Amino acid sequence: YQPSGEEANIKASSINITTTEDNVSDIRNKPLEFLNSDGVFYKYKINDFAVSDDEIRLYTIVSIFRPFIEGIDEEAGFDNTISEVPYPVAKEFTFRTSSDGYEMEVLDVITIVEKFVGLVRYSGGIYPSYPSFSTSEYFDSHFVAFTTDIPIDKLLEADLYYVSQDWRVDGKTNLSGKEYTTSFGKAVEQYVSLTFGDQLKHKGTGAFAPTIVRDRIRTVEQFLTDENVREYVYTSAVVDVSYSSKITEEGIAALQGKQWVLSFADTEYSLVSQNSGLSSIEMGTSVSDVTILRLKFITDDETYNLGVVDNKQTGSGNPINDFEYDVDFKLPSWLDGLKDIAKLILLIVFIILMLPVVYYVLKFVVWIFKSIAKAIKRSSKKREQKKKNK
Repeated sequence: YQPSGEEANIKASSINITTTEDNVSDIRNKPLEFLNSDGVFYKYKINDFAVSDDEIRLYTIVSIFRPFIEGIDEEAGFDNTISEVPYPVAKEFTFRTSSDGYEMEVLDVITIVEKFVGLVRYSGGIYPSYPSFSTSEYFDSHFVAFTTDIPIDKLLEADLYYVSQDWRVDGKTNLSGKEYTTSFGKAVEQYVSLTFGDQLKHKGTGAFAPTIVRDRIRTVEQFLTDENVREYVYTSAVVDVSYSSKITEEGIAALQGKQWVLSFADTEYSLVSQNSGLSSIEMGTSVSDVTILRLKFITDDETYNLGVVDNKQTGSGNPINDFEYDVDFKLPSWLDGLKDIAKLILLIVFIILMLPVVYYVLKFVVWIFKSIAKAIKRSSKKREQKKKNK
């Protein structure tokens, strides 16, 4: 039933549905195909969905989606975009082969009222890169932060849907500048289930790579504590190497008003410069159309397991954190003078390395002055010759 009818002619796009007996397990998002309409009544076919031959068939519909309408629907903000908007249905239908009718039960659902999709990027360590060392491999942890219309004291489980797609950007420098070629892999629908206590664990293969251990279900407060961190990744009697990560001001603003964070997907990201910067290869995985399907939680000592009414939302693809390495040399106080000596040695080495360059620069400058002098001399001779001819 679509009250706007053919005047607006809005088409539904997908449906959250399950056929399990407990109403909320194995909820799937399926695309809808428009068949026909009559006034305010629209008929759709659920694609990629097989009807059971069982005597008793259960269909639980949590919500139905339509495409986002710019200028009518509220924007997500913080460089997030919304592709589909949900309408709650929250009903279970029971059909029997031996009966022409059906039974219907109204179900409780929980609604997402605020939401932000983002990612935190972790370093994979430091790798040798001529003529120095650089960080070129990273690890992205994709998350969704949200609040609900029902208060949640403790979040126990969550089911999510999203679409992942690998991408690659090749950069090449030519006479007209740097050109970029982008290629994409196949878009893949993903379903993931999280349980309280699940953790993401990662350690890069580069030198001084931090060991990342994070709870996948966290409060926003715990998320900020975890991601605003400085930890030592290497320590010795001579040197300490620390790794620090800090949420940006924009990231903090995006998280305000949210209660829970689900870290649901882990992907690799790399940026490699080649041929002294003349070419580059950037690779990663995009995550889009994130929607929460189910939440199991405790509120006021009661446990609830409910389907979720939530939109499909996509983040900017940029990390909300900055990170860096800090190297601290721990020389004894009586060796403090060596620091000045080391600086002097480095200066001398730099001058020696620059001598060939300085030689050619001076040679070029001398050649310019000689050329100017010769040109002036030729011009003077021509003027004197003209005077003699007169």
